[in-house]
Amino acid sequence: MSHGSGLYIVPFLMAGGANVIPGSLKFSGESFVSTLAGHDQVSMFLAPTMIRRVLDYLAAHQPGYSASHIATISYGGGPMYAKDLEEALRVFGHRLVQIYGQGESPMTITFLGKEQHHQLTPQCLSRDAEGPPLLPVGQSHPQLEVTIQDQEGSCLPCGQEGEVCVRGDMVMAGYWNNPAATQETLRDGWLRTGISAISTRRGFST
Repeated sequence: MSHGSGLYIVPFLMAGGANVIPGSLKFSGESFVSTLAGHDQVSMFLAPTMIRRVLDYLAAHQPGYSASHIATISYGGGPMYAKDLEEALRVFGHRLVQIYGQGESPMTITFLGKEQHHQLTPQCLSRDAEGPPLLPVGQSHPQLEVTIQDQEGSCLPCGQEGEVCVRGDMVMAGYWNNPAATQETLRDGWLRTGISAISTRRGFST
């Protein structure tokens, strides 16, 4: 119940919900299905690799799986491939929410909500001759400022590629006993995430 899980629990408990803890510590597609059986309006966090394992299991064992008892699947912690996202939307429907953050600004940099997932068309998710698709990662959280900057710290206009930079109350004060790393990562009040992205009017794509 550390990290994000401890935060996610609070609103569910306030609403009278329950926190389901699987009996097995080993995650699999089968354990996912069996754990959710008998529960309704379930919300959870899954890493993209976990979603891929669930999709593989359902394709092999339960191709007609109904996700009606699932309310929300939040995902993050790694890249979601366009093919996996397209399949997940087809199997689970529009129940997916993407969150992006780092330990230096945990779970708070951007989010892509259910309605925004609904707007992701097959054309947006498909590959073309010019290379892999640019998947949107949504908009910044309201408690933070997010910009795309060049190496000199200047904010870049829409359509240009640079580094995702963040500032706000949720950003760390610095690394423990590591002033050199703090000085390198926190510059002029901005957390330099090390992530390259292209800015757009509605957020940015990676």
